Amino acid sequence: MFLAILGAFVYDGSAGDAAARLQSAAADLSSWDAVEQLLKIHGCSLIAYHLFSSPEVRAACQPPETLMASLRKRYAAAFAQVYAAAPILQELALAFANAGVPALAIKGPSVGAWLYGDPALREYCDFDFVVPEARARTVHALLTDLGYHCVEDPFRSPPLYGGASLRSATYTGPKGMNVDLRFDPLRILWKSRGTRAELFNRWWERRLQIDVNGVQLDTPGPEDQFMFFARHLQAHEYARAKWIVDILLLLRRCGADLDWQAIGREARAYGIQGGLYRTLEVLDRVYGAQIPEEAWAALRPNIAVRALHRRVWPDAKVTPSIHQDVSDNPTPLNLRPGRLRETRQLYALALFLVDQNRAQNVAYLARRMFPPRAWLRQTYAPSRVAGASYITMWYRHARAGLLGPPSP
Repeated sequence: MFLAILGAFVYDGSAGDAAARLQSAAADLSSWDAVEQLLKIHGCSLIAYHLFSSPEVRAACQPPETLMASLRKRYAAAFAQVYAAAPILQELALAFANAGVPALAIKGPSVGAWLYGDPALREYCDFDFVVPEARARTVHALLTDLGYHCVEDPFRSPPLYGGASLRSATYTGPKGMNVDLRFDPLRILWKSRGTRAELFNRWWERRLQIDVNGVQLDTPGPEDQFMFFARHLQAHEYARAKWIVDILLLLRRCGADLDWQAIGREARAYGIQGGLYRTLEVLDRVYGAQIPEEAWAALRPNIAVRALHRRVWPDAKVTPSIHQDVSDNPTPLNLRPGRLRETRQLYALALFLVDQNRAQNVAYLARRMFPPRAWLRQTYAPSRVAGASYITMWYRHARAGLLGPPSP
């Protein structure tokens, strides 16, 4: 039933088509409670409310009144959030503009306004922006002046190595809404060089402007949205179906018109075509998306990369479930010697090492295992181990960062 709800929202143009699809799914349904749990976990409750608001659909699948009451309450809260968010977004947009900082809104309300028809249907809990890494400290100061507190601070420690890129930054807001900043949406470990370093400029040139409840926000163009969505999905283990809905709606609206050759060239330049291709496979196999032939041809990596991606992210792992476990996420940020006994981690390491950017990847792994003394001292020494030897600080780093969860 859960997948039928997503399919009806994305593909069925009339209440009659949606009713037929959901009536068929309801015939095999054993528990509406399980459906409600899935809707909450995957951020799709408001989509279900939109569908069940149709008397024809509701009569066809007969959701219990307790579920309808719960969905109605969640929609009322989301509707109020849209209006409460507008002045906060306006304040942020004006602050960026006054500081001369180009900022692209991604996910959340911008996608809701662009692709969902009703921005209240797209669940979110923060505002996400992509800004140039060169302006990161300016934006940090700007948000701090507005009363935001940085809880995931990329400026706390010196770079792990010379070519390291900034990690994302998270800020808690004074009005109850967080802000997430991203600096390089396609590479997350080391700075892009040459023409790849101009990625933000290209995204900015191709940007769209979206009206979000009266606030004008810049957002990436359709091709760049696809690359970000696909990259973000895999980086987060395909763990939330609402992100799947984002990309399904994008493909429904723009898929046939996207410049897949340009997407393929950009993906190959960054060495991410394997991840984008695997996302297409997930959309096709699990969600029944209609993928244009041009997309397969433009993004198809070699057979070894395809096989590794399927083993790291098998179909069973990416199918929506109530117990969505992301603790063994095999992305490079989580690669650690202590976890290489796990099969997925071994395949992920192999994928990391066959990447066309393997030299930078190996440098990243080596530096993370044996960081410079200055990095260790600033990260671990200011408290009780000031003046400690490299071995002492490295041991603390190994315990906190290599053999267990990374340090906060």
